[in-house]
Amino acid sequence: MAPMLCRTASATALVACVCLFLDFSAVAAAAGGAAVPARVLRITVQSTEPCVDNLPTRAVKRDLRKLLRPLDRKAKPRVEAGPCVAGGSGGASYEFVVNVTTKAKDAAAAARALTVSAQINDDFAAAMPRTAKALGATSGGAAAWQLSHVVELTLAPAAEMGLVAPVRQVAIDLGAGSEAKPYSFAADTGSPLLGATCNTPTYAEVCGRNHTSNFDVSAADLIPTKEECDAAGIGCWQQGQCWYSQALTGGEGYNSPAGLLVRGAWAFRAVVGLGGAPLEIPYGTIACAERYMFGEGSDKKREMTACPPPMTDVDGLKAECPGVNHGMDAGFTFKAPDFMSAGGKIPSAVGVPQQVYEAGLIAEQVLSFCWTPRPQNADCSAKDPTQATNFAVFGPATPTGLDASSLVEASLVYWPQPSNDSSSEPATAHFYSAVAAALIPKPNGTGNYEHRYGGGGEALPLALWDTGAGGASSVPQKVLDSYLDFYTAMRPAVEAAIAARFDNATVQAEKSKDKVLATCGSNTAEDEKGKPTDWVMNTVELPPGASGADVDFARAQLASLFPETVELVLSNGVTAAIPGSFLINGCGVDGATTSVSVCSFLRASTGQQQPFWFAVPWFEGRFVQFDVSAAVQNTTQYGVMRFTTGKVECSFDTS
Repeated sequence: MAPMLCRTASATALVACVCLFLDFSAVAAAAGGAAVPARVLRITVQSTEPCVDNLPTRAVKRDLRKLLRPLDRKAKPRVEAGPCVAGGSGGASYEFVVNVTTKAKDAAAAARALTVSAQINDDFAAAMPRTAKALGATSGGAAAWQLSHVVELTLAPAAEMGLVAPVRQVAIDLGAGSEAKPYSFAADTGSPLLGATCNTPTYAEVCGRNHTSNFDVSAADLIPTKEECDAAGIGCWQQGQCWYSQALTGGEGYNSPAGLLVRGAWAFRAVVGLGGAPLEIPYGTIACAERYMFGEGSDKKREMTACPPPMTDVDGLKAECPGVNHGMDAGFTFKAPDFMSAGGKIPSAVGVPQQVYEAGLIAEQVLSFCWTPRPQNADCSAKDPTQATNFAVFGPATPTGLDASSLVEASLVYWPQPSNDSSSEPATAHFYSAVAAALIPKPNGTGNYEHRYGGGGEALPLALWDTGAGGASSVPQKVLDSYLDFYTAMRPAVEAAIAARFDNATVQAEKSKDKVLATCGSNTAEDEKGKPTDWVMNTVELPPGASGADVDFARAQLASLFPETVELVLSNGVTAAIPGSFLINGCGVDGATTSVSVCSFLRASTGQQQPFWFAVPWFEGRFVQFDVSAAVQNTTQYGVMRFTTGKVECSFDTS
């Protein structure tokens, strides 16, 4: 039985929340003539009032019998009242379990059964008047209760039954602050998972197929100028290089020189084959990584030994195969407990999942990311054309074929702390974990540099998993120092090996800021003059006619300059491996590999609020899921992060 979630009513001192659990998983058999087995409804009532006696089971039974009559006139629901559980703030939680046996044998009757939940959801007091009255009476009068609508999501396999899931009108806000705009639209509630990707018109031409997409980008959708960025309330650096600010990421923002900022109709597709129409937003602003973003963008190029085809220009959009349809840069999140202080308001674009959840369109407060690129052949064709890639999924989901045992789980921490005053400052809900230790391998396998935290009663530092930003990751200075000790120790041997193999060739430290940005991405380490440090990007120029073995040798030597990973030990013992560097092949005009570079992926976090900060590149090759549905009130810990320790093919069944 899959749980249906509830939302609270309007902001009043007294709140009751009615949740409906409906299991229609067996209804599919109805079309084949078999009797539909018993169903179970679970109604949970939560209140700020204390526990009371004499729960209205009889009223619940009579109301449900009337609602179930179209399904089976002889249906006699059996209602059991569970114990009252006192809440931490003096409130109470009641549960009514209802078992219903029906003799319905056809899909039409099953379709009518779906209307039971719809009626309760649309108007609880009208659908279950005796129950509403009884609950009001037991708490000192109906005025003392604010009975919310049941936020219900049909998990029935509607497509198999030939049924159409209920359609509801949904209203959400898009934008931030004064730029926020309300949107009302119809949505099919038959899909508990909603996925988001981007697609471009060049993708089919360059890569040979269309990608099942939620947002088809065209040149007319672009926001290309600073003036248009400012008008959209987003802010911009220069033409074609938008600064993705609070409205999209929930933070201070970041610059993406290779991304696109687009606006237009946006749809979240149903994921994992459960059917249902897309959730369509008529007009919104979306950040898409439309083309290859070098180290920020994709693992594909660092794993390719051949260079990609020349860049094409179709419909005003430049693209190349290794990065076209890389996906979406998504900073969306759910709010944490006490997220909005009195009078406060989160940026509404960041709060889209929360609004979607409150509208009853997804079953749980879970946001999942799938960043793994699709495997490519040397000619940039997909090895498996059926694989989808790079989803942001609202609702619980795991990729097709992923063994759940390969997922590790770490606690999430709510930060900033809930405000106790009436400040209207909008907090941001990013994903944080507490760090117990950072381990960096010593050269030649001689152990680890260890940095442990929490001794002497000190608070554990936090790691920010920033899904809405690209660029290098940040670590405390002492951790970076150990990382550089490795680099300093290994560089002489690497230089000697390169010189011996390639006739006194050198390992060159790149000093051009533009070249580093174009090759390694943004946020890389700089010296006091704003120049790249000598360890940010190192390159070996290959001799003419270099063989594949030469390329592999150069890549292996440059990779050995840095630890493969920084092991981050989180507070509950889970280890997250953070990549320390990545390799990039330089391409000549004839498509041959003419150079190999290694980009360092760490910088110091001096002066930053979060000691550890990890952006999109950490997510690549992993499936990461943030679950805040189990939020605990009055604590700083909420939810969990689940992620794969190694690479995983992030393909979903979108049939």
